[in-house]
Amino acid sequence: MSITLGIDFGAERLAVAACDGERLLLEGVLPASGLYLDRSQAIVGPARTAAHHPARVATLVKPMLGQCNEMVLDDRTWRPEALAALMLRGAREWAEAALRQSGVAVKGEPGQMIDAVGITVSASFDAVQRRALQVAANAAALPRPMLIGDAAAAIAAWLESRSDAGAETLLVCDLGSACCDLAFVSVEGRSAQVIAQQGETWGASTWDSLVLERIAEEIERELGATPLGPLTEKLWRRANLALASRLRRRLDDGEMADWETRFEDQLFRGWLFAHQLEEMVDPMIDWMEGQVDHVLAGRRPQSLLFTGGGSRMPHVRGRIARVAGARDMSPSDDCHNARGAALMASRRIANAATVVDAAPCSLGIFTVDRKSKKAVNKIVLEAGTPLPCQRNLKLGQIGDTKVNVKILQGELLAAEDNRLVGECQLDPAICGSAIVQLKLGYDLDGALDVRLQRGEETPVPLELSHEETLADESVQRLRREVQRIEVSALIPTLEA
Repeated sequence: MSITLGIDFGAERLAVAACDGERLLLEGVLPASGLYLDRSQAIVGPARTAAHHPARVATLVKPMLGQCNEMVLDDRTWRPEALAALMLRGAREWAEAALRQSGVAVKGEPGQMIDAVGITVSASFDAVQRRALQVAANAAALPRPMLIGDAAAAIAAWLESRSDAGAETLLVCDLGSACCDLAFVSVEGRSAQVIAQQGETWGASTWDSLVLERIAEEIERELGATPLGPLTEKLWRRANLALASRLRRRLDDGEMADWETRFEDQLFRGWLFAHQLEEMVDPMIDWMEGQVDHVLAGRRPQSLLFTGGGSRMPHVRGRIARVAGARDMSPSDDCHNARGAALMASRRIANAATVVDAAPCSLGIFTVDRKSKKAVNKIVLEAGTPLPCQRNLKLGQIGDTKVNVKILQGELLAAEDNRLVGECQLDPAICGSAIVQLKLGYDLDGALDVRLQRGEETPVPLELSHEETLADESVQRLRREVQRIEVSALIPTLEA
């Protein structure tokens, strides 16, 4: 029996599901913000002692992937890839322990029970961030890790529960805590294809951080002082994260009547009401409505599929549904995308994928316009092209000098307005006098795939460099460091 694991790796939650290709075996959810480190031990999930030792708790690790930022925890410096690896490893080890306890017939020793792992990734993740997530998956020693687009995972799980086998169009809205993914999907029977998608981040904000900012504004208005003065912003957010989550849960439940918050500090009582919170999220919804119109491009979906923390608010779902003019067919649980990732991984192994994902962003080459002398983005591959995909760019003969190639990700004309995701130098000594072609594209994971072809020779992968990408030696060192740490995960199991 082939067992695949699906991990919905969100900014605030980490959901896990396992399947054998035919049936769901188990699933569970834990806060992704709850990684507690204590010397040589890491606890993934809610740890009581974490509240008393905030300097040992990692928060919002996912948005930091692909950046040079480092965190100091337990008097040690950690890269985001290492923290993400500990979370992924904890999810895998919990799943294996739960499979043994449930009596499921599994093969192999611990660490060898899972055949493949599908990890969800936002469409807003660029090539550098996807490489960082792949580094984390390898450091966690996950077997056959695969990156699955959030929209594709949501569709795969939805198809399994769909009773109607007819043709349909669908708008997937994944409104995560730190990002917003939108995808227009064409469904035919038990298969689907992503026609267009767009991923954006909320910037430095999340739904909870916006709630906290509103609290700070109310305190400043009432008292004439801001709580962010004597306290650092990070400590302020940590101290009030429980309050923010509690406020959002009230919105999730659809309780829109005025109500007083119940919190230890009397300063908060009576200041925040549900209608104020609705006013707070309205600018975000206004922005999302514009993104919906852009993705739909005049098309009208028949159904809506919401996933992610932000979509739990009835106020959010209602406004987007009115803009799209479609019926809401959203799931009611937090493991939906994890199930879809497990199913997608299982079908990739069997070469029987039912959901075709699309390129998240356009790929181009840094070049200088001959007339304007300005640096521009020469787009080679358009966003929305079905995965895997590749386009050829003829460079001709290199000549006697080295040629610097810069790969850009984005749709904008000016080169500086797009993300530089890798660069390399083509050496004349290697290229010789042959005609050189670049093959630029994405693999099934949506990860960057760049190859160099000399004449009629077989294309070979091209090594790209980036300041935020770890070298191979650093990756191996990170993996050894992660494997030395004892990891445990506290995830409540949900019966399949």
